[in-house]
Amino acid sequence: MNPAPTWGHAVIATRLADALRAGVPASCLVSTSSVEWEIGGAILTGAPQPDLVVATPADTPRLPGPPLLAAEILSPSDRQMHSKSGMTRIEVKRQDYADGGLADYLEVDRVDGVLVVRRYELHDGELRVVDRASADGVLTSERPFPYSVRPADLEP
Repeated sequence: MNPAPTWGHAVIATRLADALRAGVPASCLVSTSSVEWEIGGAILTGAPQPDLVVATPADTPRLPGPPLLAAEILSPSDRQMHSKSGMTRIEVKRQDYADGGLADYLEVDRVDGVLVVRRYELHDGELRVVDRASADGVLTSERPFPYSVRPADLEP
């Protein structure tokens, strides 16, 4: 069982959700609650729980497929090695998300005391960084819906 996120982690997730909401299709919701989606053969867990998802509401306990967008706010535990894979926990999460068909993914990380947002897209079965912004920079995307994120605005 993982510990609950810190207050700062929760604030970043909430502010990221606020930044995304304007562009989210009307048929979708932004959730910062633990929402699982079933991925057969996932390394870390059979049902990942990203910090934030944008998905079409489902009448099932878990999302039946990948969300439109998922995001992780990295924690120190994400840099720890996963005992069975030889990868860090965040590398395993990315692989599980890619194997589950997640096409669009964001990570918020703190690098040398500065927030960095990285945008990933699924290419050839792998989530690859396609854009990033830090501090006062702005990450803008049209995929999978239009949004802009300024990392400095996410600061707790």
